[in-house]
Amino acid sequence: MPSSLLTERLELVPATPGHLDLDLTDHGALAALLEADVPADWPPEMIREARSPFLSMLRADPLSEGWNLWYLVCTGGDRRMLVGGCGFVGRPSVEGRVEIGYSLLPGCRGRGYASEAAAALIRWAFDDPEVTCVFARTYADLTQSIRLLRRLGFTPAGEEEGGVRVRYDLTRAQWERKIRWGWKKEEFIPAFP
Repeated sequence: MPSSLLTERLELVPATPGHLDLDLTDHGALAALLEADVPADWPPEMIREARSPFLSMLRADPLSEGWNLWYLVCTGGDRRMLVGGCGFVGRPSVEGRVEIGYSLLPGCRGRGYASEAAAALIRWAFDDPEVTCVFARTYADLTQSIRLLRRLGFTPAGEEEGGVRVRYDLTRAQWERKIRWGWKKEEFIPAFP
């Protein structure tokens, strides 16, 4: 099982079947397990829909831990608080491609948490020599999501559903250039706005 990842303001905790069971049934127990407050409006919409499929994936393939949901716990301030999730949609394909996604509680958006978490998980993914590309899908009208992907170095890679959804890719070579010229790797966060 992968260990937690730490960034400047976040602890990223890889979901286990135990986490997801509690997420579906007992937020008080999930809070105790994460050692963090779980807000009343947990989970964000996209995570709400993904919890059961992630749990099924982990039960069917325990070695897929890390290649699905990671809980984002804000470590700044007086108390630790669950602010969202970020993660992958399964293990890398045979071509080395893996899809990333992220979702934050509405009150936690616009603070850079998604960028910080995605950067940490992209680095984690590219630490696996088999990963050649991290990609993301978003809706064409979600300008904040598209801006985040571009800031992380992703480039447009196509449209889906008649242009309603768009795909963005970040290859290993693009990532390495970004680290060399635009990021401070040890910080996990972009060195530019």
